Amino acid sequence: LQPVETTFITTGRVEDAANSLRLAAVSAPKQTLIPGDVLDVYLAWEGDAQALTGSEKVTLQLLDGSGRLAAQTDRPLNAVDLGAPSTAYVLSIPWQLPPGDYRLIAALYDPAQPGAPRLLTESGADFVELAVYSTVN
Repeated sequence: LQPVETTFITTGRVEDAANSLRLAAVSAPKQTLIPGDVLDVYLAWEGDAQALTGSEKVTLQLLDGSGRLAAQTDRPLNAVDLGAPSTAYVLSIPWQLPPGDYRLIAALYDPAQPGAPRLLTESGADFVELAVYSTVN
């Protein structure tokens, strides 16, 4: 796992950093994307379980060079994920993935809130970039 050290503020106010969830480290070992394959991603989360409302989800998204969504996986962020060595995520790569460069991003959002807003990081971003990949021709 490589350190990331990105803090997501659960209250929406940066001054409430104590009520936060931290993406501490990531491992996304593949160097290239192969259409029809899977991308294994490991994330290490830290934080106080009391910062969770119980409805937060992690989304991993693969974006093409224009920022369009090419693949996505979403799953709940649970108290057991906080402080675990890592949590495994699997992203299915589409069979018709055009050649090019792709960014892998992670975000937290709350589907229980109107509009399912993303949680912001301390820097005000609504996602963190984890890796950049190219496709195999």
